[in-house]
Amino acid sequence: MNITKHTSAPFSSNEQRLSLPEWTIVLLSFLIVAYLLPRVGSALEDFDPQPDFRLPFLLSDDYWMFRECARQASEHFPAVIVGDSFVWGQYVGMSETMSVEINRALKEEMVFNLGVNGLHPAAMWGMLQYYGEAIQNKGVILHLNLLWMSSDKRDLQGEEGFPFNHPRLIPQVSPQLSCYRPEFSERLGILVERNWKFLSWVRHVKQLYFENLDIPNWTFLNPYANPLAAVTFTLPPVDEGPRSRPIPWTRQKMKAESFSWVPLERSFQWSSFQSLIKDLRERGNQVFVLIGPFNPYLQTEESLARFKLIRRDAEEWLARNNVRFYSPDDLPSELYADASHPLKEGYARIAQGLRSEEAFNHWLTEVRGMD
Repeated sequence: MNITKHTSAPFSSNEQRLSLPEWTIVLLSFLIVAYLLPRVGSALEDFDPQPDFRLPFLLSDDYWMFRECARQASEHFPAVIVGDSFVWGQYVGMSETMSVEINRALKEEMVFNLGVNGLHPAAMWGMLQYYGEAIQNKGVILHLNLLWMSSDKRDLQGEEGFPFNHPRLIPQVSPQLSCYRPEFSERLGILVERNWKFLSWVRHVKQLYFENLDIPNWTFLNPYANPLAAVTFTLPPVDEGPRSRPIPWTRQKMKAESFSWVPLERSFQWSSFQSLIKDLRERGNQVFVLIGPFNPYLQTEESLARFKLIRRDAEEWLARNNVRFYSPDDLPSELYADASHPLKEGYARIAQGLRSEEAFNHWLTEVRGMD
């Protein structure tokens, strides 16, 4: 029996080795494609936001889409309003949100809705810092929802890890929160994505067209589907109606609660909000703070007293730092849907109160003078 002995060779028939110049060409080609693809993809997507537009609820954590909204808003509107589901409009239709009611009170298309579900202050800071770079030299209304300081958990404090909204937007290096414990590789991936638009666009494509799956897993679940055909460049329909049933809190069998309010001096959410104001001002923006309404009828007497102290401390800090703000009066009980969301008539009342507020009118004058 003859045994043929094979000797290793530096090259074989199925092997191709690139020279340094060839690798340079490959790298440059990839960088060019990575630069062009997001721009071409965005141009092809059917995205033309109208004055009453709001980000589709299904895209709440699609930060590429938020970046596109911010870019469009900065080009076509003097001001934007940023916040959580209060701004987005959890209990109202898209034609009844805070931005629409403000524009209605002003009788002009002044403010664009950049509300995102679950956008707590720490996430808001990250969103505008890494994905809202287009917001410069504009008017910015920031919604301050004190609900995010109503417990250690909502304030992202505590030693035990627990799920919370928008972890990809909070600081990944410093400070490190005990409640947030991702692997090092995940932190690194988030940091790279923040600074390389191509990766956030890839995440956008996966979420929008491939059920948030990578191509191999998507093709495994859809063996007869063409991946290219899945990319339709069509955004999901906007949420024209309310996300939750618009009924008063009194008809939802809610009972008064005692919230364990976190003092502002040790609140992570509040320090994040302060940093956000500083960053926006450094970009030349005129900042106005709308302190969101909080249902006084849904709190125990002791909890309400602590809440008023927290709100007063926030107002005093804003006044000391020359930040114009509006803290609306309590709404009638039947105009609250829950702790921090009003119903349609509640938004209209807040907008009318805002329109008659001297600080807001001074802010409007400054914003109009920026054009």
